Amino acid sequence: MNFHREILRDAITASGMSHRELAGKAGINNSALSKFLNGKQDMVCTTYFTVLEALPEPHQSVARQKLAAGNQINLETLLINASEKERAAAMRIIADYWFSNEIPKNSGKLAAA
Repeated sequence: MNFHREILRDAITASGMSHRELAGKAGINNSALSKFLNGKQDMVCTTYFTVLEALPEPHQSVARQKLAAGNQINLETLLINASEKERAAAMRIIADYWFSNEIPKNSGKLAAA
């Protein structure tokens, strides 16, 4: 269940929502959400997806893609859900690769953008 926990934790962080805010929107106890995210308690599937559905888009869709793909999502989905700054960084990396025919050594440029 650690995989599911990480996906939800990442989605919550990316959304900027507080755990309390998300728990309230999902209609669950904040304590239950906190215990799940901290690995102290499991969560039934229906509750997990209720929490997931309470997240704003695109965070909900990205989390669902990760769940469906075993934590691997395609480039198209990433770019559609990326900010303008993130898309620009991705295009720079693609251009660097295209012209040099090598993957840039600092592939962390995208994450740092």
